[in-house]
Amino acid sequence: MNLKEQFKRIGGTVNEDIYSKMDIKSDIAQTWKDEDIMEEDLVAWFDASVRAGSSDLGDDIIYGIKKALTRMVKLNNEYRR
Repeated sequence: MNLKEQFKRIGGTVNEDIYSKMDIKSDIAQTWKDEDIMEEDLVAWFDASVRAGSSDLGDDIIYGIKKALTRMVKLNNEYRR
């Protein structure tokens, strides 16, 4: 199941005109040369997701990332001990 199908499965709506013009690729096993490339990849994914979905989806993604960031900071602090 691709990203578009998953999004529709949970009740999301997709702007078909915008989505059809996107060149979305995903490689979960990808490695990045540095954090700048990783950041650009994440922002490009976010941009494509919001353009294909809506600003409400953008709000949901931002909220989820904030929650995940809180958890990641706690984990990272544990590893520092």
